[in-house]
Amino acid sequence: DTTEFMYIIDKGWAAAASKEWDVIVVGAGAVGLIVSVSLARAGRRVLLMESGATEPNADQGELNEILVTGRPHLGATHGRARIVGGTTTLWGGQLTQFVPYDFDAREILADCVWPLRYDEIASAYANVAKILDLDLQYLTDESVQSKIKCERSGNTSGCEIYFTRWLRDPNLARWFADDLQNRARLTVAPKCHASQIHCGPDGSQVSGIEAICGDGERRIFRARDVVLACGTIEISRLLLLSAKKSHN
Repeated sequence: DTTEFMYIIDKGWAAAASKEWDVIVVGAGAVGLIVSVSLARAGRRVLLMESGATEPNADQGELNEILVTGRPHLGATHGRARIVGGTTTLWGGQLTQFVPYDFDAREILADCVWPLRYDEIASAYANVAKILDLDLQYLTDESVQSKIKCERSGNTSGCEIYFTRWLRDPNLARWFADDLQNRARLTVAPKCHASQIHCGPDGSQVSGIEAICGDGERRIFRARDVVLACGTIEISRLLLLSAKKSHN
């Protein structure tokens, strides 16, 4: 039950729209919460925007409706949660790391290569583990192997074997409750559904996010930087919708 610690500007959308923020983060799930808390702890003025509420809200269900024209994809509807905490309110808290192969170009996806390399993100794992209070000495598979005196090969009968990490509390809204309640530079705006990305006059720089707020009003929230952390489907929707509106 997330309502026991929630804080927030629930009806203060107009006040939030009157300010210019250092950063707006769209989506209060795992990525959005970690990014927002990290930036606020570093002294940035952050507005964390979430289309859901602070507790499960059945009225938000229509926003998850989607038409799948190819092979069935249950993930388009299952496992999505519009709520502060996002899908961390549903999952078990199990984590695994990327490996270099995940970033390699592949023949079947030649035009979809990641813009990052594994070695560019590898050092960030320790920072995230520290934020989530994971034991850094067991961050690598080799360190776990050594501790439990387990022999394993990288590949056994065609199956890859690896270790995963588990969070102490899978619900990151609950984990970061103190920051959400008390950190002065972090403001959370629930019931604030991002509908368009706004850019400056020449279109080269993002200037803010237009959102439909819980009172039915459309407002523009301004920031120097914007982070989209609302999931693959929602990010794609927001980018496509913004591109369509800008051409009109």
